[in-house]
Amino acid sequence: MNTIIEEEILDIVDENNNILFQQKRTEYYKNLQNKAGYLRAATAFVRNSKGQLWIPRRTKNKTTFPLGLDASVSGHVSAGESYYDAFVRETAEEINITIPTTPYRDFGIFGPQEGLFAFSAAYIIDCEHVDNYNQEDFCECFWLYPQEILERIKNGDQMKTDPHRILELLQDVL
Repeated sequence: MNTIIEEEILDIVDENNNILFQQKRTEYYKNLQNKAGYLRAATAFVRNSKGQLWIPRRTKNKTTFPLGLDASVSGHVSAGESYYDAFVRETAEEINITIPTTPYRDFGIFGPQEGLFAFSAAYIIDCEHVDNYNQEDFCECFWLYPQEILERIKNGDQMKTDPHRILELLQDVL
């Protein structure tokens, strides 16, 4: 049986987060040098009661930032999808946690004005453990305090750009 996998279609937005057009994900990344707009994303950090964040390392087969650190959850908002719906979907897909039954906080949307590559809704998920993460996405994980993550990056460990910037923006409330 042949399974046809539909390629993800994304909303491409202007500097004010208004939709310009839709484009296939691969087409957007193939034409980055001629970038005509911005993507939308959902980014979340799982935070335990000690204030540590669950930080995964991306697998080596990832197209961008292979073996780099990542947010606990990070994914594109598909065309016509809300930031919240992308957050719920990505959280289930990447770390097998159900929203809204798991407590979370919404910190709003950050964008290019704050130094991000895309517009990204930022969330904190209050949870003591991540037991069943997607091993196609992540190869290892750590519980780290925000400052420890920033130190790792300062010392040469890579992290995806937007989660790194969101971490910097939210470090005072984490």
